Amino acid sequence: INAFRLSLRSAARILTAVFISVLISLALAPMNHAADVVTSAGMIPFSGAVFDPNTSDEINISGWLHVITVVFLPTDPVRPGTFAALAYLPPSRVDELGFDSATGCIYLGVGAGSALSLFPPGPISPPLTIMGFHLARRRAVSCAYPGGPLIPIEFSFTLQLQFTAAGHLIAGESSATTGLVP
Repeated sequence: INAFRLSLRSAARILTAVFISVLISLALAPMNHAADVVTSAGMIPFSGAVFDPNTSDEINISGWLHVITVVFLPTDPVRPGTFAALAYLPPSRVDELGFDSATGCIYLGVGAGSALSLFPPGPISPPLTIMGFHLARRRAVSCAYPGGPLIPIEFSFTLQLQFTAAGHLIAGESSATTGLVP
């Protein structure tokens, strides 16, 4: 558990660094100078399955993903604006994220990531994939794991974000799904 707490501190530092780098890169990008910047946040529920290559089992996970968006609204109606999405698993909600019914193992989740896209997303925009998340088996709980080291499982979130015309995130209409990082 102490190693997991250390991972949470590291994740918080990484989250801060990623967020600052995204803001700096957007501010310095010569793409499109926006007149207005809109920042919003919301908790988006997720559920899905992650394949554990260590055991060949599928782990059902569910929880809440905290998403922060920074939208740079366009000044030119012909050109789109841009937005940055930062997502992380909040430490206050990182408890039992997943359960493997075949082995009885309980999994904890940690991670953060960011991505850039055009605003407004539009009907033909690809979903936003954010990587940087990990599942790890809880050591304190005995489970029928077939041995070997406890290797964290990397996974990603694919976000379908909904916004108002003014650039505010509509968390209740947005969704997140999980996938294994190749």
